[in-house]
Amino acid sequence: MLKRKLLLLSAIFLILLVMPSVFAQENATDCVESSVDAHTVSSDVYFDSNATNDHGEGTADDPYRELRDGRILDNSVIHLKNGEYQLSQITSHKNISIIGQDVTKTIIRGNGERLTVDERFVIANVTFCNLNIMNQGNLFASNAIFANSSAIEKGHYGNSLGGAFGIF
Repeated sequence: MLKRKLLLLSAIFLILLVMPSVFAQENATDCVESSVDAHTVSSDVYFDSNATNDHGEGTADDPYRELRDGRILDNSVIHLKNGEYQLSQITSHKNISIIGQDVTKTIIRGNGERLTVDERFVIANVTFCNLNIMNQGNLFASNAIFANSSAIEKGHYGNSLGGAFGIF
């Protein structure tokens, strides 16, 4: 009887020892770190308010001068050189990032309009003046100033929440 129990315990131990290695396999997918979801295509658009004209292509070597709503594309990263930009006639956008050069020298001015961003909105090194932001997703702000501006988050039930940012 003792032999039988010992044999049974040994069999169970071997099964527990061998089982994980039998079902283990290599992970065939590579992990790629990205700030935007894999299904989202991102395009970079460049602006320089000191450019000699506004006929640029929006590239790093040939930037736009004026920050117009039609040049802010969904799923894009907006790169702003130091300077002042006037933004008016704003529509709704999805998944955008606005990256300035220096928070005190990269300024976006509005006329009290509302910039509405769905899903993901990333802001860095930018000052907003007289521009209201309606965030309907995730807002990530780093080194940003909001002067005479407000931020509103739409709740799940369509009601407006806040008017201020929380820091977590």
